Amino acid sequence: MSKKMSKVKLPFKVDERNISIIKKVCSRLYFLTIYFIVGDILYRQFILHQKSEQYEDLSILLTANVLLFIASALYYGGVSIGKIRFKNVLTVYAILVASGTAFTIFKYKLKTFGEIFDKFIIFASISAILIFIWLLFAYFGKRKVDKEISDE
Repeated sequence: MSKKMSKVKLPFKVDERNISIIKKVCSRLYFLTIYFIVGDILYRQFILHQKSEQYEDLSILLTANVLLFIASALYYGGVSIGKIRFKNVLTVYAILVASGTAFTIFKYKLKTFGEIFDKFIIFASISAILIFIWLLFAYFGKRKVDKEISDE
């Protein structure tokens, strides 16, 4: 157990096996919750034909949760920027731009090239900002992990 974990006084004994089980349960419930929120949003949109304002709170919650999950995983995982290949970053960027643009075309039934290009530029900009922020989280996470290793 890490030094920080050993300082916490719990009313019950926790060993590495218990911590591993708790992590597995939490991660599975987290992803299950995310899938249910996505299902609820899709159900409201395509089955109930609700306006997006009626489930906008769930959409914002889901988006923020997923974006923060990726940033947290990069930060606490201590992913080295040197291990992140440019090809992989470019692939993630392309997927973000393409999926965002395609979803918007489908949702708003865009037909003209000008409308599609405007949305493409917006998604390209937002995706670039997200990738940059995630790379910053990975960099600072790696620095944190390296500092913790050198302190021990």
